[in-house]
Amino acid sequence: MKRVASALLFAGMGLISNLSAKCLKGDCFTGIGVEQTNSFIYAGNYERGVFDGHGALLAAGGISYRGDFMNGVFHGQGIFVDQLNRIGYEGNWARGRFDGYGELRDFDNSKYYGDWVGGVFHGRGIYASGHGSCPTLGQASLKSIEPDLIISGCKYEGDWAHNLPNGRGQLTLYMTKPGSDLVEDNLIFSGNWLEGKPRRGQWTNRSERIHTENNLDFRWQNPAIERWANEKG
Repeated sequence: MKRVASALLFAGMGLISNLSAKCLKGDCFTGIGVEQTNSFIYAGNYERGVFDGHGALLAAGGISYRGDFMNGVFHGQGIFVDQLNRIGYEGNWARGRFDGYGELRDFDNSKYYGDWVGGVFHGRGIYASGHGSCPTLGQASLKSIEPDLIISGCKYEGDWAHNLPNGRGQLTLYMTKPGSDLVEDNLIFSGNWLEGKPRRGQWTNRSERIHTENNLDFRWQNPAIERWANEKG
C-alpha cells in the first residue's frame, strides 16, 4: 500500500539528503541542525551527515515523523502521521519498520494495538475494524447461523504470526441487518487459530453455543495488511 510504504521512503532519505539539502541552521554534519530540500525539512540530531538521534521530519504530502533515528532511518520510539491518507502509527521502530510495541490507526478507523516484528503483526495484539469492514472471509458460511444478518465489524484479541491470527485468540463479529447500523447479535469464536483459520474452540452468540468445533469455511484475510508486509519486505 503506497500510503504506508511511503514511511520507508522518507525513513531512508537521511542517507542521501546531503546530495540536495541546504543546511538552514546549526550543524548538519555532526550536531543539531535544520536542513531543507524540495521534498522535506528536518530538524534534529546528525552524525556524519545523516539523521541520528532525536529529530522531526516533515515531508511533502503531509507526511511527518517525530522521534528517534539511527543511521538515517526511523529507529527507536517515534510517531508517524500521513495526514492526507489519515494513517498514524506511534510506537517502536527498528531499521525503518514497525518493530516492538506499537499502535496503528488506518484511514477507515481500523486500529491495531500490540506487538510487531519487521513491519507485521507478530506476538500479542488487538485489532478492531472500522465500521462496515472486517478483514475476514466466511460471510456465506455464516448464513446457516445468522441467515438475516451480515458482518459489519469485528475485533480480534490474541496471538498473531505474520499478520494472521495464530495461537490462542478471540474473534468477535458484530452482526447487523443490511443497511442498518444497529448491532443485532455478536458471534464470538474463542479458541485456537492456525494461519488465520479457527481450529479448536467454540462459536457462541448472545444466547447460546453455536459450534463446539470449527466447521465453517471461515478465515482471516486482510489484503491491505498483506500489502504492507509485501511492500516493506
